[in-house]
Formats: sequence, structure tokens, C-alpha cells
Amino acid sequence: MAVIRRELTDQVSHIRALEATNRDQLTELRHLRQTHKAVAIVEEEKRALERKLLSAQQLEQELAEERLQRQRLETEHRAWAAYLQPADGHDSQGPQEFDSPAAVAKALMEERYRTAALTEKVGALESEMAQRNADLRSLAADKSEAIAELTRLKATATAAGDDVAAVSGDAAGVFNNAAGDKSRARLERQRALAVREVTYLRAQLKAFDTEDSTFHPEQFDQQKTDRIQELEALVDQYRAEAAQLHSDLSTQEAAAAAASASAAPTPRAGTKRARRSDDDDDDEDEDSGQSARKTRGDGAGRGARTAGRGAAGGERACAGVAVKPDGGPRGRQAGDAGGAAAGERRAAGAHPGGGGTQGPGSGPGATKLRHRPAVGVGGGAARGGGGAAGDGHKTARRLKEVWAAKSAEFKEAVESTLGWHVAFIPNGKMRVESVYHASQTDAHEASIVFDGERGTMKVGGGPRSAFAQRIDDQIRFWVREKGCIPGFLAALTLEFYEEQARNGSSGGGGKPPEDER
Repeated sequence: MAVIRRELTDQVSHIRALEATNRDQLTELRHLRQTHKAVAIVEEEKRALERKLLSAQQLEQELAEERLQRQRLETEHRAWAAYLQPADGHDSQGPQEFDSPAAVAKALMEERYRTAALTEKVGALESEMAQRNADLRSLAADKSEAIAELTRLKATATAAGDDVAAVSGDAAGVFNNAAGDKSRARLERQRALAVREVTYLRAQLKAFDTEDSTFHPEQFDQQKTDRIQELEALVDQYRAEAAQLHSDLSTQEAAAAAASASAAPTPRAGTKRARRSDDDDDDEDEDSGQSARKTRGDGAGRGARTAGRGAAGGERACAGVAVKPDGGPRGRQAGDAGGAAAGERRAAGAHPGGGGTQGPGSGPGATKLRHRPAVGVGGGAARGGGGAAGDGHKTARRLKEVWAAKSAEFKEAVESTLGWHVAFIPNGKMRVESVYHASQTDAHEASIVFDGERGTMKVGGGPRSAFAQRIDDQIRFWVREKGCIPGFLAALTLEFYEEQARNGSSGGGGKPPEDER
């Protein structure tokens, strides 16, 4: 029992020790649990602070980048402000203010269009100057021909002798009294008409110059105006010289006729003049005289018609495109009038020596008179008519070349600025084709034809073609709803350009439009 009691005592003491230990451990466990909770809270706060710190670092980086971007923008803003604001606060030609770079870009585009218009005007003026220089050379050649003709007539009159002079006086008197008066009157009327037209065109040219100098002083070219005035003065000088030559020829003709009339022997009663036996030659001389008169009339008529065509061309040019200068048709009109005056001068130079082979006042038994220089005069008049026709052909050819060059320049300008190939076809129609979506065949299946007379539009490949189905939405919106053809073409240009850019970026694009051209 004592052993059991002792063991029980030990067990009780051990249990008490375990209970005390358990109490201590429970107390420590509670403390550790509280500490663990506090540590978990601290760790969570730590993680939150780490996240905030990372966000702050990112914000600092973004802030630094934004500061750099702001500095760049401020620098660019200061540069634009310094560029847009004049140095002294105002320009010499008035205030030129730009609110934004977009306004500068718009002004730059307007300046480019103005430069293109001025370049086209300079090209037209160069062609006009070339035309007038050619007219001046033609007038100089006509002057030299008139001088040579005058010299030849003097030599012929000197070498002919008294007998030939008498016959020439009779024939010239008959010719002057009959057909010469009508031809001269007709030529005088045509010359007066040409002079009036030239005067009218000069007044019109001065009016246009005055209008340009008043409303567009920045586009007025004083050097061009001075050059035109110099050319007009030179033409007036040539016209005065031609009139002087004509008066000299008329004076010499009258003197020769008076001398021939005074020196001609009076035939005795019952005598006859010598008659040539070669009737075929007489008929040939008659034909030569008639052809000379006809050639002179035709040459003057061609000159008047050429002047009329020039005037009509001037009116068409005045009613045409605004950027095209009006000087070209007026310069050609003055050149055509100068050509008509040159034809009149050639006809007037050949006129004094001309004569019919038989006077209209001779009776039935009168003898035919033969004048040898008449053949030469007829040939000279024919050459003059041929020269007038040649001048007309040259003028027409030069006009065709000038208009062809201008048409090519217009097509290139439209292609380079708007992105459309332009082709003019008969009956007032125009075919356009985008440079970014060209046709693959000669059938022009990717083109659009505009009819200006009917006011219609037709797709090249037909209404059921692939191209027509592709642009059907644009036609429905821009043409049928809006009624805006320029917007329709611009929308197609943007669409085709974006498609070509996508194909080019993906490796399937073709050459750019510049290389294609």
C-alpha cells in the first residue's frame, strides 16, 4: 500500500507538473497566436507598401517621360511661335498671321498652286514670244523680198527701153483702170479691217494688263508688258516701212506711166501696130495675168480669214480656264494680222508691174498687146500667195504643237496632284482612271467616262463589272445622295491608295505611281 501510495503521489505530482506546464504552454500559445496575427497583418501591410512603392516608381518613370515630352512640345511650340510671329511684329506687305501649323500648310499648298499657275503662264508667254519672234522673222523676210522686188522692177524698167516702156504704159493703164482698181479697193478694205482688229486686240490686251496690275499686282509682270510693247512698236515700224515702200512703188509707177505716155510715138493714120504671130504665147500671158490677180485676191482673203480665226481664238481663250493667260491668242492674232499685212505688201509690190494682155477698151480690130514683165509679175504674185499659204500652215502647225504641249502639261498636273489619268475622247467626253488602280487591259475596265454634254457618268467595264460593283457604294453615297463628283473621286483615290499601301506593306504591292509614270 505504501508503494502504491507513493506511486500515486508521484503520479499526482507529475500530473500537477503537467498541468502547470500545460498552463504555461497555453499562455505562451495565446501569446504566439497574437504575435502570429500581428505578423500576418504586418506582412500584408508590407505587401501593400511594396505594391505602392512599385506603383510610385512606375509613376516616377511615366512622370519623367511626360516631362521630356512636355519639354519637346514646349520647344516645338516656341519654334512655331517664333516662326509664325514676324521679327518686327508686322510684315512690309501687311499682316500675315497664321493661327496654327495647319494654316501654314494650307498657305503652302496655295502658294504651290499659285507657283504652278505662274509656271504655266510663263510657259505660255515663252510660246507667245517664240511665235512673235517667228512673226518678226517672217516680216523681215517679207521686207527683204519687197526690197528685192523693188530693185528687180527698177532694173526691169531701166533695161526695157522706150518701146517696151510704151507698151508697158498702155498695158498698165488698162490693167489699173479695170481690174487693178477693184483689187486695190478689196485689199484696202481687208487691210483696214485687219488694222481695226489689231487695234481692238491691242486695246483688249491693255485692258487685261490694267486689270491685272489693279487687282493682282503681285502677279503683274512689267517686263512682259514692256516686251509686248516693244514688239508692237516693231510691228508698227515694219507696217510703216511697208506703207512707205508701197507709196514709193506707186510713185514710180505713176512716173513710169507718165514718161511712157509722153515718149510713146503717135502712129500715123492707116498704120498698124506690130502684132506677134504666136497666139499661144498671148493666151498663156492672159492666163498668167488672170492667175496673178486671182492669187493676190486669194492671198488677201487667206490673211483676213487667218485674222478672223485669231480673233475667235482670243475670245475662246478669254472665256476659258482662269489660270491660263490671255496673251497667247492675242499674240497669235497680232501675228496673223501681220501675216495678212505681209500678204498685202507682197501683192502691192507685185501690182505696179502687172498688166493684162489686152485692154478692155480696144475695139474688135485692135491688136493684142504683149508685155513681157507681166509673166514675172504673175509668178511673183503666185509666190506671194504660196508664201501666205505657207505662213498659214506654219501658224496652224505651231498652234497644234502648243495646244498639244499644254494638254500634256494639264494631264500631267492632274495626274500628279489629284492621282487620276485624264484622256479626252470625241463628242465632249472625258475618261479618268486612277493611278492607284490602273486597268490591266486596253479595254479600260477600271475607268470612268464623263459625258459633259449629257451630264452622265458611265463605268468603263459596264454596270455589272467587278470594278462597278466595287465602287457601287461610293456611287450611291457620293453621286446619287450627295451629288458631289469631286468627293466621289477623292473617296476612290483614298480607297485605292490605302489598298495599294496595304498590298505594298504585305509584300504584294507594285511600284509607286511615280515609277509607273
